[in-house]
Amino acid sequence: MQQVCLLFAGRRGLDDFSTRHSVLRIPEVSRKLKTAQIILDNLLGETGSYDLLSHTMAADDVFSSQPSMRSLIAATVQVGLFDRFVRFHNRPQYLIGHLGGASALKVCSQQISLEEFISECELVKGKPALQEESTLLTGLSLEEYGAAIWNSESGLYEFCDTQSKDAIKIIETLSNENLINQCIHVGPCFDFHVADFKRKGLYHVPSLSSIDMDPILNSFWKSA
Repeated sequence: MQQVCLLFAGRRGLDDFSTRHSVLRIPEVSRKLKTAQIILDNLLGETGSYDLLSHTMAADDVFSSQPSMRSLIAATVQVGLFDRFVRFHNRPQYLIGHLGGASALKVCSQQISLEEFISECELVKGKPALQEESTLLTGLSLEEYGAAIWNSESGLYEFCDTQSKDAIKIIETLSNENLINQCIHVGPCFDFHVADFKRKGLYHVPSLSSIDMDPILNSFWKSA
C-alpha cells in the first residue's frame, strides 16, 4: 500500500517563462489565479492594483524582481495543482510545506481559507518577502516546514508535532518510522527538490512529480 506524503514546492520552479506559460494551461491553476485576483482586488480596493496573470506572463527578470508577487503566485499555483491532484487520487496521508509567508500548506490543509491566506500576504500587509535566493547561497533555510496528517474520521488534516522544521528531515523521519514510502512533489519544482534530496543523502524515498503523474498534464508538459 502506498503511504504518501505530498511536498509543496518552493518558488524556484516558476522562474522560467516557459514553465509559467505551461502552468497557466492547467485549468485548476488558471481558475485559482483568477479567484485569487478577485480576492486581492477586493482587499486592496483603490489602494493598489496588481495583475497576477500578467505578472505570471512577464519576462523572467520582471517576474523575479518582485518577490511578494512571485511568492503569492507560486503558492496559488500549488493550491491549484493540489486541487487537481485530489480530484484523481486518494488524499495523501501527509502534507509537508513551509509554515510562514505564502503557505500553500495552510490553505490545502484547510487551516485557513484562500481569502485569509491572501489577506496575510506581503502585497496586502506590506511586509517584505523572504529572499529565497540568499538562503540558497548560504546553504541555509530560513523557512520552517511543518506537516499535517489526514484524519479519515474527521475528514480533515491536522497539524502534527515534528522535531525538525526541515522538510527533508521530516520526510526522512516519516520514512524511517514506516509512515510513508513515497513523496509526491506539488509544483514545477521537482528537479530542485530531488537535487536537495540527493545533496542531503535522502535516497530511499521514491519521488514523483504530481504533474508527471497526471497523464493529461504530462502529455503537453514535456512538449511545452
